[in-house]
Amino acid sequence: ATMGAVLTEAPFDFMSDFLRSFKGISGDVRRYPDKVAAACEAVLPLMIKKGTLPNPSLLGYTFIPLHMAPYLRDKDFAALYWPTFKKLVETLAGMGQNVQLFVEHDWMRYLDYLYELPANTIMRFEYGDAKLVKEKLGKKHIISGFYPVTMLQTATKQQCVDKAKELFDILAPGGRYWWQADKSIINMEANSPVAENLRAVLEYVHESGTY
Repeated sequence: ATMGAVLTEAPFDFMSDFLRSFKGISGDVRRYPDKVAAACEAVLPLMIKKGTLPNPSLLGYTFIPLHMAPYLRDKDFAALYWPTFKKLVETLAGMGQNVQLFVEHDWMRYLDYLYELPANTIMRFEYGDAKLVKEKLGKKHIISGFYPVTMLQTATKQQCVDKAKELFDILAPGGRYWWQADKSIINMEANSPVAENLRAVLEYVHESGTY
């Protein structure tokens, strides 16, 4: 089996990102919720196809960045976003491949929904209460993220390591924790303070992460 990664989107996010825009979908949700639901069902097979690895295996993964949910009312999330997103993740997991969600912005009110996804879904959080996430999701899923990448630019080396330690103390007990920052590092000069800080954090993670 070869390692690989593919990217797909929740059907609702695909609609808003590529077909309707943020403003467009927000109006559609209010005016034609039935059409939005039908459209999500219609694009679901396409999103499954986009998210399927050539050779599905646990060495590869499907990456799904999540966009619109935090901007929806609870009832609209439940009716329009969740059903096809859940089917997407279940179908991909059913093929025996990993699914890594990038849980963008604030999903704290949807943690009970996330719990319902197939076991061992990888969830990289951009924001939120790490203790609550560990408590609600940490026995079933793999938790990641939370580390503020901006700290690497603005804080001292010691502060950066202390933050890693704080998150380790919350998220590592019992395992099922994968250290990643809350966002990807796009650009980094080899000897910059950012690189120095990241090196110190990764040394800490390496030492503490073998448990």
